[in-house]
Amino acid sequence: MSRDKAYGTTSFDLNLVRDTARLMALVEDVAIARGAAVSALMFHMAAIRSLHTNRLDGEKATVACVAARVQDRRGTDGYQAAHLVPGAIKVNGKDVWDLVTPSNGAMLRLQLQTKEAFAETRVLPAAANRADTQAEGSGSPAGSPSDAIKLKNLFGAQVQSMWMSQRYVATRPLAIDRDGVLNALGGWFAGLNRAYESAAVTKRHAGAVAVDTETRERRAMEATVLETYARSFKIANVARFVDKEIGPIYHRYDWL
Repeated sequence: MSRDKAYGTTSFDLNLVRDTARLMALVEDVAIARGAAVSALMFHMAAIRSLHTNRLDGEKATVACVAARVQDRRGTDGYQAAHLVPGAIKVNGKDVWDLVTPSNGAMLRLQLQTKEAFAETRVLPAAANRADTQAEGSGSPAGSPSDAIKLKNLFGAQVQSMWMSQRYVATRPLAIDRDGVLNALGGWFAGLNRAYESAAVTKRHAGAVAVDTETRERRAMEATVLETYARSFKIANVARFVDKEIGPIYHRYDWL
C-alpha cells in the first residue's frame, strides 16, 4: 500500500484551511515521488546517452529543459495535474526519448518508460501547483547565486553534466556511467532544496505586501507548501535514497 493511501493524504476533498496538516503530508508524499521520478529518469537518460557515443548526440550535445510535452492526466474542480519532473528534456532540439531507436524489446521499453516518466503527474490542489510554478520559473542558469536558481534550469544543467560524460563505450549499449549519474543527482538535490527555499521567501514577501486578506492567506499557504518541499528534499545520501526508492531501475542497467 502506498503511503498516501495508508495515511489518507490524497488530495481529493481537501479543504486547504481546515486540512493544513493533511496538505503538508500530501506535499511530503509528492516530494518523495518527485525525487524518485527524477532519479529514475536520470538513469533512463544515462542509458539513452550510452547509445550515442558520437559527437553529435554524445558528450558535445546541447541539453535543455523546456515546458512539459506530455501529460498522463488532467485535473478538475480546483485541482491540477502537476508533473513530477519540472519539464521535458531536449537534446540537440529532440525529445530525449526520440533518441532511442525501438529496434528490439529492450529499446522499445526504454523509449516508452522514459516518455511515460516525463508524463507522470499527481493531482494536487491548485495552490500547490501555483507554489511549484514559483520554484520552476525560468530564472538564471544553475551555478548563479542560490536565490536565482530555478528548477527547469537546474534540471537541464544536471542532465547536461551527466550527458557530457565520456565514460560510455560504443560496444556496450545500456552500460552507464553510474558515478556520473549519482553526481548529477547530488547536484540536483542540493540545488533543489535551495530553489524551494528561495521560492518560499519570494512567496512570503508577496503575501506580506498584498493589499487584501485573501491574497495574503493564499501566498502564505503557497509559501508553506514550498517550505515543506524544501525540508522534504534534504537527501543526505543520494545512493541510499536511489537504492531505496528506485532499486529495480538502479540495478537494471550495466555499470562501467
